[in-house]
Amino acid sequence: MKKFHFKLQKVLEYRKGLEEEAKKDYLQAQSIRIDAEEKLEKMNCLLADILNSSYVSIDEYLTRQNYIEKLEDDIRAQKSVVSLLIDEENGAMNQWNEKRKDATVLDNMYEKHFSEWKKELNRFEQSELDEWANSRSNAA
Repeated sequence: MKKFHFKLQKVLEYRKGLEEEAKKDYLQAQSIRIDAEEKLEKMNCLLADILNSSYVSIDEYLTRQNYIEKLEDDIRAQKSVVSLLIDEENGAMNQWNEKRKDATVLDNMYEKHFSEWKKELNRFEQSELDEWANSRSNAA
């Protein structure tokens, strides 16, 4: 009996490659988002430290107020960046899920065809054994 051959093997491999690429894109987007959130957290901690510190002179007070305003603007901008990165991450995750579904469909087809081939192989082997047993009993 001929060995197993899945006609859509190249397509399956291609789709699995697309799935892996989409997974890498998602993981990269997730990593970038996490880095941006960590940066935002550091900015918030810095702002809290500055707000909790004491002032020595009026010049220092004015300088800190300017710095606080700048830091608050930076925090708002970073929040926008994080929001955009979350959207990108969600898009990448959706793409990965789509590619995974596409690959899973072909994977299931592969498993079904392989299972059918294995059943056919078992039937073939059994018929060969039956034929051999018959020929042995006729020879005796």
